[in-house]
Order: sequence, then structure tokens, then C-alpha cells
Amino acid sequence: MVELGDSKKTVTSDDLPFIIAEVLETRDYDHVELLNWTTSSGMELESTASIRLRVDGRVHLATGMGNGGFDAFMHAVRQVMPEHGVRLPELSDYEVRIRGAATPTH
Repeated sequence: MVELGDSKKTVTSDDLPFIIAEVLETRDYDHVELLNWTTSSGMELESTASIRLRVDGRVHLATGMGNGGFDAFMHAVRQVMPEHGVRLPELSDYEVRIRGAATPTH
């Protein structure tokens, strides 16, 4: 990782998944653990999420509401992380895929 920075090469968004995978494989990034979560969504209802996280050895419970389960989950995470000096970046371009979801037929 240091070699990449020292090489002064441009890092593109296409490189990020590989960099993240490399960092996570080092196991040096073990200070946040998702212990439990639940999400709830319904028609014409705001989605909710409840989470239990361990951050630097402390367990936190948090809830969030949002436009879909992922948004609610991220609102809950954002409640916890500032206590630990972590500001999560805003995602500007992303897709949420549900594994195993059937494609609608017409």
C-alpha cells in the first residue's frame, strides 16, 4: 500500500475495491465489528434499522430511519461513529443489490 503512494501514480475509483480488499485482508482493520442488526420496511412506511456494534471494545446500540433498509442502517451507524472520531463519507454514486432477488416478469 505504501509502495502505491510512493510511486506517485494516480489512483482511480476502479482501483478502490482492490485497495480496500488488500487492507481488509491485513486484519489491521479490526476495530469495528457488526454484532447484530435488524431492518424493517413496509409499504408507505419509513424503513427502520437497529444495530449493535463493537467499536474499539465498546458495544453500542443504535437505531436509524431512512428511505430503505440500507439508508436506515447507515443512519444508525452514523449515530455511533462520531463518538470514536470517525466521520463516514457521503456516498455519491452507489447501487444496492439484493442477492437472490427475483427479476420481475411482465
